[in-house]
Amino acid sequence: MQKTERGQQHPDTHIVVENFGPIEKAEIDLRPLTVFVGESNTGKTYLAALIYALYQSFEGFSQFPWSSRASSYLRFTYRARSRSLGIQEQIDLQVETMEMLEKLNTHGRPFKFSDLPDQMRFWLESNLKKSTAFEDELQRCFDLESISELIRFTDGAWNELKVSLNVREGDRLLWSFDIMHDSDSNATVDGFINKDIVLKPANGEGPEETLDFEDLRRLFRVSSSLSHLN
Repeated sequence: MQKTERGQQHPDTHIVVENFGPIEKAEIDLRPLTVFVGESNTGKTYLAALIYALYQSFEGFSQFPWSSRASSYLRFTYRARSRSLGIQEQIDLQVETMEMLEKLNTHGRPFKFSDLPDQMRFWLESNLKKSTAFEDELQRCFDLESISELIRFTDGAWNELKVSLNVREGDRLLWSFDIMHDSDSNATVDGFINKDIVLKPANGEGPEETLDFEDLRRLFRVSSSLSHLN
């Protein structure tokens, strides 16, 4: 974890890229202020565009990807309770709500990523294993038809473009995204989210007020805002 000037902490972000434009291989550890220094035509602009594309694709480098959408999902869920839903939908939503709030308020127990609603976790995990958002963002950055145009060409042969993003807290991997792209526009994508990510630490000794939906949404807003400080 790294601290900003305000003393706030945010996860460590590590990026590895291979065969990307003029870059054969590069590794980047992002800091609150990262400056690229080097001669012209060595890939500084490419690295900056890559970081921007990753950042935009996942809406920051927070505890888990798209954490701000978790807050939006909870807001929708809270409001939906008073809307005109089918009986079974109302029951399912009420059960999901009560289970999540019970976990949030269990004394001595941390609230983890695995405690989020199944539907929310499924959306996050499945979308992390898709390449569309990242590819679209890269194509916009470089005004290309396909990111295969960015693959480094050496010794009369095409290489395979590789990008790896790891977000950590100390030695613990929070989440990762990996993509390999060949000259035929075939992409292989993998993604991982650590189900043991602690979103709220266990309660300490003594009485503590009961937390509700707004408190949980606030956790996601804080996580998301810290990612914008990278």
